[in-house]
Amino acid sequence: TGVQQGKLHVSAELLVGVVQGEAGKMSDYALLRLGYAASTQGKNEEAAEHYAELLKQFPNSKHASTAALSLGQCLYRSGQYDQALEKFSQVLPAKDAQAAEAAHWMAITLQRQNKTSEALKIVREALEWGVDSPNVVSLQMDYADALYANPESLDKAREAYEKIVKEHPDDALAPRAAYNAAFAALQGGKLPEARQLAELFLNRYPQDPLRNDVSAIAAEVLLQQGEHATAATAYEKLRRADPNNPAFDRWTLRLGTAHYLAGDYADAVKLLTSEAGRFKSSDQQAEAEFVLGASYLYLEKVAEAIAHLNASHQANTTWSNADEVLLMLAEAHERNKNNDAARKTLESLLQQYPNTLLKPQVEYKLAQLSAAMNQFDEAIRRYEGVVSNPDASSYHNFATYGIVWCLMQKEDYAQALERVQPLLAQGLRDSVGGEARLAEGVCLRKTGQEAQAIVALEEFLTTKPTGTSLANGLYELGLAYTQQGELSKATASFQRIVQEIPDYPAQDKVLYEIAWNQQESGQVVEATETFEQLVDKFPNSEFRAEATYMLAQQQYETQDYSRAAETYTSVLAGTQDPELREKTQYKLGWSLFQQQHYPQAAKEFSEQAKTFATGSLAVDAKFMLAECSF
Repeated sequence: TGVQQGKLHVSAELLVGVVQGEAGKMSDYALLRLGYAASTQGKNEEAAEHYAELLKQFPNSKHASTAALSLGQCLYRSGQYDQALEKFSQVLPAKDAQAAEAAHWMAITLQRQNKTSEALKIVREALEWGVDSPNVVSLQMDYADALYANPESLDKAREAYEKIVKEHPDDALAPRAAYNAAFAALQGGKLPEARQLAELFLNRYPQDPLRNDVSAIAAEVLLQQGEHATAATAYEKLRRADPNNPAFDRWTLRLGTAHYLAGDYADAVKLLTSEAGRFKSSDQQAEAEFVLGASYLYLEKVAEAIAHLNASHQANTTWSNADEVLLMLAEAHERNKNNDAARKTLESLLQQYPNTLLKPQVEYKLAQLSAAMNQFDEAIRRYEGVVSNPDASSYHNFATYGIVWCLMQKEDYAQALERVQPLLAQGLRDSVGGEARLAEGVCLRKTGQEAQAIVALEEFLTTKPTGTSLANGLYELGLAYTQQGELSKATASFQRIVQEIPDYPAQDKVLYEIAWNQQESGQVVEATETFEQLVDKFPNSEFRAEATYMLAQQQYETQDYSRAAETYTSVLAGTQDPELREKTQYKLGWSLFQQQHYPQAAKEFSEQAKTFATGSLAVDAKFMLAECSF
C-alpha cells in the first residue's frame, strides 16, 4: 500500500476519498489509517481529529481500542495529560496486549504529572494480568521508574531494574535497566553494588551507546570509595573516549576533584586552569574555582587559594558545596595569619547558610580561633556552646578539652583539673584521651600535687604517645620529678626527649632543665657540657644568656679569669634581663679584679652600682669599687 511504501501524502488523499465516499464497512479502518498517516507525518493535531472522528462515528468498531490508544498518544504529545489518561483508561478493561500498552502510556503520563503513586497502582495491576504481554518489559520499566521517582524507594527501584536485566537480558530495554540500576545504587550510596552493576553492564553490553555513561558511574564509585588516583585514570580515559558527550564538562570537574583528593594538587590546578573556559554554568564555575582554591591551599600558595575561593563564592552562592567554600576560605585566611578575616568568614558562613550541616564544625573552629587570638574567655564561651549542642556530639570531647586548654592558658589550673575529669572518666584511647591525661598531669603539678602528677603522667606514657606528644609528657614528668626533688629521675626523663625526639621544638628548654639538674646534683662537668650544648645549638634561645652565664661561672671557678671575663661580656651583650645583667656585671668586675685590672674592674663596679642602685648586689659593688682604689 501507499502507507507501507512511505507514500504518505498520496495514501492520505486516497483514504480521504474512501471516507468521503459511500459509507462502506472500511470507513472506520480508513479513519484509523488516516490518523496513522497524519501521525507519521508529524501532524499530531490532524491525527487526533481522525481518531476522535472514528470513535464518534464508530464507537463499537473493532478498531475503537486502537483509535482510543492512538488518540491518547496524540493528546499526550500535545501536553493534554488528563484527556490522554481518559482515552488510555478506555482501553484497560480488555486486559489484552493493547490494554498493557495503554497501561504503559498511563504510567508515563502520570509520572509526567508527578503522580507517582497512581502510576505504581496502574502498573502493578497491569503486571498481574499482562505478564505475557509483549509490553511486559515496558511495564516493568515503568514500575521501576515510578519507584525511582521516590528517593525513599531507591533500593526497590534498583531491585526492579536488576530483575529486568536478569529476566530479559536481551530485550532492547535491558541496557537502560542495567544503567538505571547502577545509577540508583550510586545515588543510594550503595557503592559496592553500583560498582558491581556497572561492571555487569560493561561486560554484557560493551557496545551499547550508554557504555561511557556507565563507565562514568564506575569512575564516580572509585572516587567515592577513596580510590582517588584510580578514579582520575578512569575519568581521563572517559574524556579521551567521548569528548562530545554532554557530560564531558562534568567529567572534567570530577577529574579535577580526583586529582585534588589524590593529593595531586599541581595536576588539579593544571587541568582546571586549562579548561576554565569550558564551564558555562555558574555551578560548574563555582566548583572549578573551589577545587583550584583548595589545591592551591595545599600547595602552600595561600594568596592564590584565597583568590580562587573568593571567585568560587562570587560565581555561585547556592551550589551544593557553597558553604564548604567559605569553610576552606577561613582556613586559608588562618594559614595567612589573618585570624580576624578567618573569623569574619566563618561568621558570614553561619549568616548565609543558617541550616548548614557544617554548623558544629564552624562553631568549633570559631572557638579555636578565639583561643588562637588569646581571647580565652570568648573561646571558652564558644566551646561551651559546642558542648551544649546535641547536634555537635562528634565535637563534644574536642570542645571540652578546648575549655581545659584555655583554663590552663589562664593559669586557672584548679578549674582546668575539674573540667578535665569528664574526659578522663570516659577512658578515651584517642588523641583527646591522651591530651586529657597529659593536662591532668600538668594541672596536678601546677597545683602542688607532684606525686599525683607523676602517677598521671606515667599513666599517660603507657598509652604510647609519639613525637611531640611523647616529648610533652616526658617534659612534664621531668618537671614533676624536679619539683619533688628526684633529680636523677627528672634528668632521665629529659634525656629521653633528647635521644628519642631530637626535633622537639622546645629542645632548648629540655637542655636547660638537664643542665640545672646536673648542676644541683653536683655534676658540674656534665652541667657545663650541657650548657655548652644549649649555647651552641640554640643561639636564639631565651635561655642562651643564662646558659652562657653558667659557663662563665664555671670558668671563674676554675680561675680562668680571662675567659670568664670574655664570657661575662658576651652575656651582657645578649640579655636585657635586669637581674641577670646585674649579677653578670658584678662577676665581670670580679674577673677583672682577679686579673689585677683594677681600673677596668672599677669601671664595671661603678656602672653596676649606678644602673642597679637598688639591686641586691649594689652594696657589694660599692665595696668592691673601694677595693679597686687601694
